[in-house]
Amino acid sequence: MDGVVSLLDNQHCQEIDCLRDELATKFNVRIVECPHISYQVAEQYDITALRSVMFQLANNCTSFQVLTTGLGFFTGAQPIIYIPVVRSRILSDLHQQIWEAIAPLSSGMSSHYEPDRWIPHITLIYEHLTPTQLSDLAHWLGDRCFNWTITLNNLSLLQNDGVEQWQFGCGELGCGEKL
Repeated sequence: MDGVVSLLDNQHCQEIDCLRDELATKFNVRIVECPHISYQVAEQYDITALRSVMFQLANNCTSFQVLTTGLGFFTGAQPIIYIPVVRSRILSDLHQQIWEAIAPLSSGMSSHYEPDRWIPHITLIYEHLTPTQLSDLAHWLGDRCFNWTITLNNLSLLQNDGVEQWQFGCGELGCGEKL
């Protein structure tokens, strides 16, 4: 699955990198490699058209801040541990614009990211968690503060196959670069 996302700023990427090292050592779990907030996830995109649309969307947005708080869990066969992002008007409006603009360019979209169902979050751990690990991780992470203010200033494409990933800076005409 591929996704249209905003990558986190350097400060918060570094905080998550530190967590990654600790979690790998203490719990033998993998944490997400490229911290981000997802707006839409799909099996496939029309990459040529998507690049153009993302460029236009990025040029029409400005940087803004989001707040995070606490720790969350998506339950099920593959539990996920995440940092909740407070849903604001500006974040919801941007998500709606992105969804409407890129939905026609995608196939196999995940319904979890539909505007009425979307829960903005930063995934920390998403693979191979046992119920015991989930409990232990929740206890260990519960002592940490995830009350962050994060500046979002980009729209990016993340592809699982690593073939092409690029980022467009918000409001920066002509800024499209491979990651």
